[in-house]
Amino acid sequence: MGKMLNTRAGRDKMFRTWGYGTKTVIALLEQCDSQDKELNAKLAAMAKNLSEGRRTWRLFIFLNNWLSMIKAIRGNKGNPVLRGILIAKTVVNLIFAFLDNYVWLGKVGLVKMDVKARNRQAMQFWFYGAVLGAVAALS
Repeated sequence: MGKMLNTRAGRDKMFRTWGYGTKTVIALLEQCDSQDKELNAKLAAMAKNLSEGRRTWRLFIFLNNWLSMIKAIRGNKGNPVLRGILIAKTVVNLIFAFLDNYVWLGKVGLVKMDVKARNRQAMQFWFYGAVLGAVAALS
């Protein structure tokens, strides 16, 4: 458990588990027609805080993506197609991470914007990165 919490990915998994676990408990209580509306509201607030906390851990991850992009540009001297795919993937992931941080700033009220539209745009870049990652794995 300690090793898991020492890494960014481990903390992210822990926040995700707590957040989805809380949402599951909320859904089960609503399904059982729980009369305790105050408990449901507190659990919903906790789930929202866990989600925002998880996003906070991901702040500035685009710096890691920037370093990955530099490594992809300098490394892999072999297959030029694979190298191009890896560079494109890291650029797309860099844009996603930057937009994800920008959306977080909008959600907490530091920047005025259409959060839903920017979040949709960020998720499109996440999808493109996932597709390029799958193509790179197949190459």
